[in-house]
Amino acid sequence: NDLRLTIDQVLHMDRNDYYGGESSSLDLVQLWKRFRGDNKPPEQLDSSKEYNVDMIPKVLF
Repeated sequence: NDLRLTIDQVLHMDRNDYYGGESSSLDLVQLWKRFRGDNKPPEQLDSSKEYNVDMIPKVLF
């Protein structure tokens, strides 16, 4: 048997600036844009990478 490594390139095109669709985790600026449209988010969200919000609720055990 001959094992070979194949590397394929994939171009992913999405209209959103985040990956994952309905199951994504958004930072605060992305969350603002998703629900408030293209309005400029408040300056307090500049450090938006500190928090993420899951769009699908999770069950914790």
